[in-house]
Amino acid sequence: MTHAQNQQMQQRHARDMNVQGWLNQQRQMQGQQSGPRQSPQPDPMEGAVNNMRALIELRHQSLTAAVQGLKALTNDPRYRKLMQGYWTQYQEGAAPEPGRQCAATFMNGDGMLGITALGGYRDPALLLLSGADVPTPDQTVKVSATLHQTDERPQTVPVYNFITPGTAAGTVAFAVPSLEAAAQGLADKAEIAVDIAGKRIYAVKYHSGREAGSALARCAGAKGQAR
Repeated sequence: MTHAQNQQMQQRHARDMNVQGWLNQQRQMQGQQSGPRQSPQPDPMEGAVNNMRALIELRHQSLTAAVQGLKALTNDPRYRKLMQGYWTQYQEGAAPEPGRQCAATFMNGDGMLGITALGGYRDPALLLLSGADVPTPDQTVKVSATLHQTDERPQTVPVYNFITPGTAAGTVAFAVPSLEAAAQGLADKAEIAVDIAGKRIYAVKYHSGREAGSALARCAGAKGQAR
């Protein structure tokens, strides 16, 4: 081997060593920069997302239970009867005399309409209207109210306003000249509404009014008197 060839081999070896050294240096620097491998950090939104999912599930369960409860309620004959509205006929008092203190009440989901005789068929009576929006004063008060009835002109008259005994509902009591007038004033189907101070506080649509009027007449011993 000549001197020139030997020199070339030494230069090539030095160059290879420099390249290898540079590569080793780069690997070492990258290792220092990256440091030891760390475990992944938890997602800060994961807890909130899980809470939101739990809340949605709870609300879904509550809604499902409410729908099931509503279905059960609508299948209850008592609920259907109330929503459709019904009349009840009776006599007021513990031991009323025949033909006296006759009463009839219509009730539905909007409120109650009651007619009560203070005596016999031609004696004064009361029209009692109760509902959730009727005022509930601490004691009985006298106020001015406007009565609206289907196919009749509105009438503004003084009424008594009080809480219905045994309930939290308010009642307004209208004086009627006689049970006869109240019974004959019932249409087959109609709406009765009341305003106080320009605000609607009561509205109920009733049906079977003529049948109820006839029942009041029979109770009072005046069969055939109600129209």
